[in-house]
Amino acid sequence: MTNSPVQAFSGTVVPLAVALVGIAAAAGAGMYLSPLLGGALTLLATGLGAWLLMRQPVEVYLVGASLSELTGQRGRREELRQRARWFVHMRWVAVVVSFGLILVAVPVSRFLPPPALVLLGGWWLVLVAANFAFSRWVRTGERFERQITVQGLVDLWWC
Repeated sequence: MTNSPVQAFSGTVVPLAVALVGIAAAAGAGMYLSPLLGGALTLLATGLGAWLLMRQPVEVYLVGASLSELTGQRGRREELRQRARWFVHMRWVAVVVSFGLILVAVPVSRFLPPPALVLLGGWWLVLVAANFAFSRWVRTGERFERQITVQGLVDLWWC
């Protein structure tokens, strides 16, 4: 029912990498063009990146599961795993969108001073590291209710 680690890797990381490179390229072009055009290009690339990630949705509920799979402890565990995977997937969308917004705000439009790029970049790297940790936890771990709680607390505390 769940994807293999290779499918999960290619399903998330490849579109994520394509999106981040596209956003960075649009922002780079925008720094040499007008800030308005650069901002528009970066936001367009950000939307494309979010769309790439959303093309392969993660179902929250087990679709096509038999009644025997849904009853009992195994069915509940798989349902919680799917919910945790969905939450991590939404966090990857947030990574793409925040990357685009950081680039629009600092280097492209110069709305924020350059030192803000260091702070926002550090915040973004922690978000990415947390997502990798949560992705690994979903694939290898148990206690998915706790994982969802921890993800929410990390978001409230860090973001």
